[in-house]
This record gives sequence, C-alpha cells and structure tokens, in this order.
Amino acid sequence: MKTGNLGHSSFEILKKARELERAGREVIHLHIGEPDFNTPDNIIEAAYSAMKAGFTHYTDPQGIADLREAISWYQEVYRGVRIDPRRVIVTPGAKMMILYSLLVTVEPGDEVIYTDPGYMSYRAHISLAGGVPVAWKLTPEDGFFHDPEKLKSLISPRTRALILNFPHNPTGVTIKGDTLRELMKIAVDRGIYVISDEIYSRIIFDGEHTSALGMEGSDEFLFLIDGFSKTYAMTGWRIGYGIVPEKFVQMVVKLQMSTVSCATSFVQRAAIEAIKGPQDSVKVMVEAFKRRRDIATRILKDAGVSHVIPQGAFYVFPDLKVDTDRFANFLLENYGVAVLPGSYFGTRGKGHIRISFASSDEKIREGVMRILEALERFKSL
Repeated sequence: MKTGNLGHSSFEILKKARELERAGREVIHLHIGEPDFNTPDNIIEAAYSAMKAGFTHYTDPQGIADLREAISWYQEVYRGVRIDPRRVIVTPGAKMMILYSLLVTVEPGDEVIYTDPGYMSYRAHISLAGGVPVAWKLTPEDGFFHDPEKLKSLISPRTRALILNFPHNPTGVTIKGDTLRELMKIAVDRGIYVISDEIYSRIIFDGEHTSALGMEGSDEFLFLIDGFSKTYAMTGWRIGYGIVPEKFVQMVVKLQMSTVSCATSFVQRAAIEAIKGPQDSVKVMVEAFKRRRDIATRILKDAGVSHVIPQGAFYVFPDLKVDTDRFANFLLENYGVAVLPGSYFGTRGKGHIRISFASSDEKIREGVMRILEALERFKSL
C-alpha cells in the first residue's frame, strides 16, 4: 500500500515536544486536539466495575445492545431525532467510522469533497478508500463560510461523497441550520453521500449545534459520526460510533469484524455511563474552553493578528502571514511552545497555525504571548 500522500500527523509535533522535555526543557502544549481534563470518575468506575464483573470478552461487532440503545436515546435528547438502534455501529474511535463510511460508498476513482482547511485524516482516508480527494477551499475573508454555490461548482459526475465537520477543525466555525439544510439538499438531490463528523457537537460557545441528522434525505444518504473522546475527555479510551443508512449497516459490520473485531467490551460499558450519567463535567469543561478561547482571541486581537472567532471545538486558527512550517519549528525550539502549522490542514492553511486552547488559562496566556514574541523575532530573521 502506498502511504506517501497520507499527510502530516499532530503526533509528529508531539514527538519533538517530548524529546525537548526529556532533555529538560519546558514545553507549553497547544497542539494536540484533546481535552486537558481527566475522564470523569463515574465513567472510570463504570469501566472498572465492568472489568471486575468479567465483562472483558468479545462483544457483538456492531456494539453491545445496551450501548446502541443509549446512543439512540442520546440522539433524541441532544439532536431531537429518534433513530433505530439497529442503525448504530460502535467503533474503536470515531476515526474508524469515517474510514468505514468511505470504504462502503466509494469505488476507485470516485471523487470525495472535503474542506480545506480541514481535519488532516479526511484526505488520507479518502485516498485509502481509493477515492480522489477534491478540496473545497474555505477562506478566512468570509469567515470560512461553507458556501453552497461553491459546493455546487465542485460537484462532477464522479462525485460520490461529501465530508462535513462542524464545529470545524481547525477553525472552530459552525454551520448555520439554513446553510446546512441547503448543503444537504444539494448532496441528496445528486445522490451524494454525506459524512457528517459532529465529534465536537457538545462543545459549542455561541448558539446551538444543528445536526444533519433528521434532515430531508438523511435516512438514506447520511453517515453521522460522533464519539466520546472530546465531550467526555475519553481520547485514550478509543470509543466512537456512526449512525448509517440501513442498507450499509451489514457492510460496515463486516468491515469491523475483518479489522478490529469489536470495540473494547468494558469501554462500551463506560460509554453508557458517559451518556446516561451526570453531565455536569461537560458543562464545566465547555465553560472553561470558552473562557480560554476568550483569553487567546483577546490577546491575538490586541496584537492585530487576523483570526476568526471560533464558535465551538477548542481551536483558533490565526493567520500569521509567514511560513508557518518553519515558524512552528522555530517556536518550539526557541520558545518552548508546540502548535501545528496550518499546512497540516491543507493548502488554505498555509500562513496559519492551529492553537489548541485545551490547556490551563495560565498556559494559554503565556503560550500565546510567547507566540507573538517569537513571531516578531522570526519576521526579523
């Protein structure tokens, strides 16, 4: 298998940062896309109890029935849509579900539209599925708006799927309900499958999340992707899910059986507790992220650095107007701050960096100030 076009990984920067830390250097981590909060105790206890009770064996490849029922209930509570639990497939992380969705819909040579800038794994997964990535180039001048007319211009007879992600990684922008309905109509009218990655749906600062689930044509054409990593600080637990059109359920289940067998048994029990248990920790975390967003964006604004205010997720994507591939290394080596170059997220990311504000208030404040100091020095070199 050729892997030369699979792109960058945030773990490359993490590796360099860890090497500096082993050498005795202090590093402020503003690069990795995971909450800095610990998994809530009630979720940990649920996993421990399941293990002690012997729930450590293989499960149904589609996911245990209790969890799929809980996920179905969750959709009604948080997305206002009742769905059949038989359409739910539990996977070891949401990323696997994105890949499965592409593998069952895309034939070699089919085109798949994805946003640029966008989450780095989309392009890689499209290529792994044999598809042709088609970049939908978003611009900071219009707030990274997902323009329906631009989408229409990208569609060809070979277009098979469209990947949406909102709140959006790396920009933090969301899609308004009317715009999303228009995007869904464009896709459905043309028989294009929509893979809607809503992993940050509970991390919203302004307004409310509008889901593609339940919109016209979604039963037949939508693959809804979500998981537990971001909302419940469970990144290392590797647990996600998809809600897929009925005709694709068995195909996806067969892929899961042939690759990873099933999601980890006791983690599925913990996921039930995450959904059904107290949600106070989610509220606390989102409030902290909003406060940190305001700290980071206020400093950037005062310094005159161009950026779009994120409405969700935990990233800000400022335009530094320099070679940020070089700058990110300069910043890490000389100022001890780890960020991701915008080029990791596509051609439209060049000149930008992604700052993750999933860190303490103090580290956000100190890290962004160091970024500005480093930027002035970098420009003078």
